[in-house]
Amino acid sequence: RRVHGDLICFMTSAWLVPLVALLVAVAKAQPLPNTNITTYVINLDLAPEQRWLEPVNDYKDDLQALLAFLSDAIPAKYLGLAEKVAGDLDVFLGELGAEIEGISIASGFNLGQITLLNFLYELTAFCTSILAVTPEGVLLHGRNLDYGLPFDLERVTINAQFTRGGVVVFEAVTFVGYVGVLTGKNSYFSVTVDERDKGYSFENAFAAIFEGGKAVTMLNRELLEAGASFETALSALTKTSLIAPCYVIIGGANALQAAIVTRDRYEALNVSYIETIKGEWYEVVTNYDLNVPDPSNDPRRTFAQNHLNAITQAGLSPVTLAAVIATPPVLNNGTIYSIVMSVATGEFTSWVRGPVALE
Repeated sequence: RRVHGDLICFMTSAWLVPLVALLVAVAKAQPLPNTNITTYVINLDLAPEQRWLEPVNDYKDDLQALLAFLSDAIPAKYLGLAEKVAGDLDVFLGELGAEIEGISIASGFNLGQITLLNFLYELTAFCTSILAVTPEGVLLHGRNLDYGLPFDLERVTINAQFTRGGVVVFEAVTFVGYVGVLTGKNSYFSVTVDERDKGYSFENAFAAIFEGGKAVTMLNRELLEAGASFETALSALTKTSLIAPCYVIIGGANALQAAIVTRDRYEALNVSYIETIKGEWYEVVTNYDLNVPDPSNDPRRTFAQNHLNAITQAGLSPVTLAAVIATPPVLNNGTIYSIVMSVATGEFTSWVRGPVALE
């Protein structure tokens, strides 16, 4: 087994049904374990170049190690493409481009490297996202973010509270040096992004940027920061041209606001909802289309579904959802962090995984 705080992760599913039946009633009444991730305030009232100074200075050594790893692991031609984008960051990314410039100056690292970092995550993430509705109609949103990189991204993982006028506008779990949002929530919607692996290359992604496509993580950031509603966010994330295929998982304030958007570059191929009127109460998304079964070597979705079925809707709570994403193989050696969040309750609790979490 693998232990993290109050969450016990068993390596086989043989224990699952009797264990769940025994513990669900107790678990529902328990609070979530506290986060073990450092939280930083990103002040949107500051000039964009100054917003990330504190975390960049605090994590400069880890960021340097990450960039050194990327320099060795990623072909030089990709850095050349990133440097072309870096030459016109204000055109491609607007104010977020100025944030990247500030990170580059504060860290002392090449602007092209920091730019590449801000597109790398979008094209290499393997994740599990879950939307699930409690018996009371509260929509919960859980996720594991997984990477296959040998570098320990746990070392640069932070919680970020983006404020304006001293008020939190939105929250995100992110990486130092990264201005987009893979996982975030404002008062109206929560969002996670899972890679849709269609063999999309860095060359194609950068070509799409020059053609006017957006990185979905940058679009998420813009929508969260603008205080967009669930409906506005869903429309934009369905219709905006992107730089790569992906799955966008969007939750709102209630069970009727739970959508999974399957994207190619240009449009949504499918938008799926939790149809509570038909008795549905959850949806699990990994890195495969919803109508395609899990491959035999990656059963994360199947295991998560079996675990949720064992819990039953009556047993669903933030704690029992956290247990689902803390149980292998949903939790795995590539998992960087986990989170449970909810627009309805304001819940936003995350945990770093991997070696750092087990020390």
